[in-house]
Amino acid sequence: MLSLNKYKRSIQIIIEIGIVFFLINYFYENRGELYRISLINIKDTILLLMFVLIGNILRSFQLRAFINALGSKISFLDSIWVTVGSTLLNYIPMNFGMLIKARIMKKKIGIKYSYFASLTIADILITLCMGSLLSIIFLIYKNLNFNKDLFLIISLCVFIIIISIIIFIIPRSISSYFKGSIAYYLSAYLDGIIEIKRMKNLFLISSFVIFRLFLVAIQFFICFKSLGINISLSESILFSSISAILLIIPVTPGGIGFREVIVGLISSASGMNFEIGVLASSIYQVATIFIHISIGVPGLLILKRKNII
Repeated sequence: MLSLNKYKRSIQIIIEIGIVFFLINYFYENRGELYRISLINIKDTILLLMFVLIGNILRSFQLRAFINALGSKISFLDSIWVTVGSTLLNYIPMNFGMLIKARIMKKKIGIKYSYFASLTIADILITLCMGSLLSIIFLIYKNLNFNKDLFLIISLCVFIIIISIIIFIIPRSISSYFKGSIAYYLSAYLDGIIEIKRMKNLFLISSFVIFRLFLVAIQFFICFKSLGINISLSESILFSSISAILLIIPVTPGGIGFREVIVGLISSASGMNFEIGVLASSIYQVATIFIHISIGVPGLLILKRKNII
């Protein structure tokens, strides 16, 4: 297992280095757009940082809602330190921050690893559903004339929604077909999902996911605006939704490099230059890293001093 993790970590690092070198070379060959960086003003910078901060506070509220759904409690400040601190640690390969968060949930809050997995998977499934649904709404709204490419994209989004729903409604009885530790962990996971699927909890979690997607959309809107590119709020929602779907799997630590390529491709598909999307995503990435360091570092120190980690 240890050697497998080292192998995965090495793959992640190699992919990230490859993407970074690709982006550096691309910008060198298309450096004409780099002047847009000078267009960024203090007002847009402060506004972006403010919305990134609000986004992290919202994720902290979401963590509390998850924990409350499973019958445990955590203080609001501790939820901020855990949320932002673990996100900061996710810039280390192999989702290190997620492992730390799972450890805190089990040892200090009393939530089993399998329950934590059910929380995480539920969040992923709802994000996939909401992201795909918003993408479909935008694509239909912006393209009344269907073509082959549009049909394929919408079909993929519908497929993602159907698969996510199927995974989410797996009955608890399916664990009886397995034995040993697999049956135990699957049963515990499904118990957690059952709690989350209660109408009140499901509505609450879905609301958090939707608000999160809209907050990221606003952040993308600000990033493009700061570069002198005006996009509609509906277009920024598309950037938020598709990037959320494609960034579910951490191809690179913290999504660094990979996010820029994804947003660049969406930008290109939307009729803008690839490098515009990369620049906008880079601004977004810098702002999030700044907030994660500013809050995450003292937060981790506080958690360490309180013997929570």
